[in-house]
Order: sequence, then structure tokens, then C-alpha cells
Amino acid sequence: MGASRLWKISAIGLLLLSSSARAQPAPDCAAISNDADRLACYDKRGTIPAAPTRSLMERIDYARELESRFLGNGADMVVSAQEMQSQSNPTREPPKLFPRLTIAGRLDRAAVHQMVTAGKILESAQEFGFNSVAFLAKGRGGRWVFDLSRQGQLPACDIARGLCVP
Repeated sequence: MGASRLWKISAIGLLLLSSSARAQPAPDCAAISNDADRLACYDKRGTIPAAPTRSLMERIDYARELESRFLGNGADMVVSAQEMQSQSNPTREPPKLFPRLTIAGRLDRAAVHQMVTAGKILESAQEFGFNSVAFLAKGRGGRWVFDLSRQGQLPACDIARGLCVP
């Protein structure tokens, strides 16, 4: 498959290329403003351009859309996008886990497992540029945080190793 085809795939949102398969583009290719010429440069070099990053507003819109889908399916979930730790209520989590997608509601391990496996929530969150997904159980104290900071690689377990997925 040619580099231009891979560029088209990543440009439409299928950012599933592993980081080991993605070469860093030469700086002179990235500086070319004409799309056709820039893609020809990548083709010539046999490199793949880095996937486009998502903006803060795109992450916020994604969180709103996800919350709307949950509510539409009868699940009372609160979904939010956090760009950085709150200064008034800092967590002890490393800064690499931000931006973070937070999903809070009446959750248990089985519900989180279902969202992670069948719902593909980690994949879509990583596509939108989130470095972690936190699932918070209201009233039960359960908390599962998945580290997505390694681009192209999804975690097998949450950071506390309380929940692992195949």
C-alpha cells in the first residue's frame, strides 16, 4: 500500500497505524504547502506523515456527543473532557494522562469492560487525542483509568491493574 493511500486513511480518522509503522516525515516535506506536492514528497521518500492532532474543541464536542449517545440509550452518564489537572483539586496522576476523557455514572467492572471491548471507547478516545480515559463509579467508589499516552498502542489494563481486557 502506497504512502499516499495511508495518508488518506489517516486523514479520514482511521488512526490505527502503530507508532512503529509510522516513520517521521522529513521536515522539508512538511513545509510544502501544496497538498499534491507534499504527498508526492512523502511518496518519494517512502514516509508517512504524522497523524493530524485534534483540537480542544473537537475533544469537547466528542465528549458531548458521547454523553448524548449514553443518555439516548438510557444510560445516565456524565462525560467530560479535561485538558489539564484542576489546580483546586489536583489528582496524583502524572501530567502525561491529560487531556483526559472522564465518564462518570453507575458503573461497575462489567460495564467498564463492555465499554472498553465492545464499545471501543479507548480507540475512539485515542483518535480524538485523549491521553487517558477515566471511568468513575458514582456512589460505589470504583475508578478505572486507562493510559493512552503511547500513541498507536492501547493498554491491556487500567493503571491500577484492577481491570484487564483481552
